[in-house]
Amino acid sequence: MMSIRKNCRHQAGFTFIELIVSSAIMLVVIIGALFLYSRSNQISVDQEQYAELQHDVRSALYLMTRDIRMAGVGLPPEFGMYAFQGFNNEDQGTEVKPDRLIILGNIEDPLNLKIQQYQGNSVDVAVYDGSFEKYPYPPEFYVNRIVMILPNPASSCRTGEIRQLTHITWSTGGTNEKFNMSPGLAP
Repeated sequence: MMSIRKNCRHQAGFTFIELIVSSAIMLVVIIGALFLYSRSNQISVDQEQYAELQHDVRSALYLMTRDIRMAGVGLPPEFGMYAFQGFNNEDQGTEVKPDRLIILGNIEDPLNLKIQQYQGNSVDVAVYDGSFEKYPYPPEFYVNRIVMILPNPASSCRTGEIRQLTHITWSTGGTNEKFNMSPGLAP
């Protein structure tokens, strides 16, 4: 009987201290693994954000370079002064505006029309018949676009008008082609 009890005592499991030590070691290993995962995940997220930022900057630089190269395209040489304008910030006065650049040119598909009648700041501009038929877009495409109205290059006048189109009147084959600019919508 005595030998059976001795065997039972030797077959017993881990002691309480062994369980606490092994649990502490396991806890340290799990916390270390979670910390390593969290750190590598944060680095991965940061790298994705840096890559996206670099892509956005590269795209913006590409678009700015393209627009600056195209500045003045389609403008008569006499009006090249309108192609690129810069405005410096003013620190005085009640309203402070940011520094800005204005780049003009036929960067998109241009609307290059010869004007039949324009009276300075008038809101209606009549163009020659058949002018809109040369372009592939419907009249709605040009609404809210910025246009530059230049005088005849042979004229001694060098003043151009910058306006925003609000309405296009155009019936195919018609004789009433014109566009409208509401007063006060100059950019």
